[in-house]
Amino acid sequence: MKRFLWLMLAGMLGLMVVLPSWAAPAETGARSKPEVVSAKEVAQATTVQAREQAVAVQEQALARKEQELVTLQSELDTKLERYAKLQKEVASQLTELKGIQSKRFKNLIAVYSTMSPSKVAPLLNSMEDATVTEVLQAMKTDLVAKIVPKLEPDKAVRVSKKLGLLQEKGAEAEVKK
Repeated sequence: MKRFLWLMLAGMLGLMVVLPSWAAPAETGARSKPEVVSAKEVAQATTVQAREQAVAVQEQALARKEQELVTLQSELDTKLERYAKLQKEVASQLTELKGIQSKRFKNLIAVYSTMSPSKVAPLLNSMEDATVTEVLQAMKTDLVAKIVPKLEPDKAVRVSKKLGLLQEKGAEAEVKK
């Protein structure tokens, strides 16, 4: 590259010498002298050209990067839109599922409410405490009062605590303070 620039510069200097009218306006009545260019000026011209070329290469690289960023931003926007759509679908399905579960739970409560306490108690004894608590909370108080005594004693105590029917000694002490 440097060799090319030197040849180019030498060629231009040669043209200036051969064609003085092209290089500078002719003086009237006197022959123009070829312009003398120092090595320092040649080196500066070469440096400037090299820098201009480096800047042009960097600008091209920057333009490519900018195009890549535009493409990536477009892809990201598309994925975000898709994600938002999926999120809405999941929320809709979750709401529908909760509605179905609520309806089924209400039906279960209706069935248990029509059964005698002596038949409901063994069923509740086989369930987890949290489920039993939820079922009993959904039932009418007078029916719960008939079912709880028919539960196994340990289960009845645990469920009663969860229902808030019984307070633990530590909780009573805090309430009295």
